[in-house]
Amino acid sequence: MRLLFLGTAGAVPGKDRDNTSVAFDLNGEILLVDCPGSVIQKLLKANWNPLKIKNVLISHAHTDHAYGLPSLIHVLWLMGKKDEMKIYTPSVHVESIEKLINSLGLFEKEGMFSIVIEGIPLEDKLIFKIEGFSITTFPVKHPLPNVGVVVTFENKKVVYSSDTEPCDNVLKHAKGADILIHESNESLYITGGREGHSTAHDAGRIAQESDVKTLYLVHLGPSLFDRIDDVIKEAKEVFEGEVIIPKDLEEVLL
Repeated sequence: MRLLFLGTAGAVPGKDRDNTSVAFDLNGEILLVDCPGSVIQKLLKANWNPLKIKNVLISHAHTDHAYGLPSLIHVLWLMGKKDEMKIYTPSVHVESIEKLINSLGLFEKEGMFSIVIEGIPLEDKLIFKIEGFSITTFPVKHPLPNVGVVVTFENKKVVYSSDTEPCDNVLKHAKGADILIHESNESLYITGGREGHSTAHDAGRIAQESDVKTLYLVHLGPSLFDRIDDVIKEAKEVFEGEVIIPKDLEEVLL
C-alpha cells in the first residue's frame, strides 16, 4: 500500500504546506481522506491518477477539510470520469456536504458520474472492504462531530486521527499500528494547548501508549512551520519510536 500526504497544515496553510489531506492507494483504487486545495493538481504532481479516486472520506465539515470537494468533482467530470464515487461523512454533515456540491449545480451537469453520499454513525464503523483492505471510522474529540480512520491490510495498520484532542478512542484504535498520523496543531512549548486539538507532546504520548511504530505529525499550526525540529523533539520526549513531520506530496510505501 502507498499513502500520499497531499497537505500537512492546519486551517491556515503556508507557502510550502497546504491544508491536511491524505490519499491511500488501495491496489489501484484511491481513498481520499479530506478534500481541501487542488487535489487533482497534487495527485498529478505525485504521478497518481485522479480518475482512480473511488471513495472520499470527509472527516468533518470544517472548511479546511471539505472546501475542495466541488472542484474535485467538477474536474473529474471534465476528465471523463464515468464510474461511481462514494463520499462518506458523519451523518450530521451529510446535508452540508450535499449543499456544498449542489451550490454549484454539479449534480445537474450533463453526463455527471454517480455521486453517492453515505452518512456514517459517530461510533466505530466498518465502512467498506476492498481486495484485502478494511476501512473503519471512529469518532474523535473535536468541537464539531468528527471521525478518524483505520486502514488495515496484510497485518498492517495505518491510523489517521483527524482533528482531535487526545482521546481514548484514538488510543484504542492506534494499538500496535505501523503508522499513526496524528494532528499536532499546537505545541506544548511554542503555543500551548488548545481545545479541540493536540500538541506534539499529546501525539507522542498517544503513540507511546499505543505501541505505535512510526508517528507522523500533520495539521500543523502556522506557528510551527519554522520550528519543525523543535516539534519533533517535543514528541520524542514521550515517544520512543520514529517521529516524522512529512512534507506535502511525500509518499510512504508499506
